[in-house]
Amino acid sequence: MKLLILLFALVPAAIADTKAPYNGADLVGFCTQALASDLDPTVSAVGTCTDTLKASMQLSSACFPDDIDVNQMITVVITYLKQHPIDLHKDAAPLAVEAFKDAYPCD
Repeated sequence: MKLLILLFALVPAAIADTKAPYNGADLVGFCTQALASDLDPTVSAVGTCTDTLKASMQLSSACFPDDIDVNQMITVVITYLKQHPIDLHKDAAPLAVEAFKDAYPCD
């Protein structure tokens, strides 16, 4: 329980480090740029995208495969957001959490 409380205390700070709040449309843009750059660390969109997704991944109750990689995480989120355009105005991190739960449900 203490670990869960600590996680909820730290993750908003991690998301804040990505200069949030970004919305879903922003996240699609950042993550599309990240993929197009082959995750070049000198491209600022790469850090913004991956930091947001990694923090969201920690918040998600999804059951991720052991071998998930960054490209797969990005693709899952971009696909989900493009399938839910009505939500693009919402904050990015909770949308990424929903994308992960949708893609990797726990049975």
